[in-house]
Amino acid sequence: MPEEPNRWESVYRSKEEAETSWFEGRPQVSLDLIADTGSSDR
Repeated sequence: MPEEPNRWESVYRSKEEAETSWFEGRPQVSLDLIADTGSSDR
């Protein structure tokens, strides 16, 4: 089933960043995993 050529462009234009699929305001799990490495670089 083919999609409309501009479907995703329309979706991203009509929604706020926080409403799109992979956005996280604060990616806590990722930040915790990075902190667990012991790296002091920020």
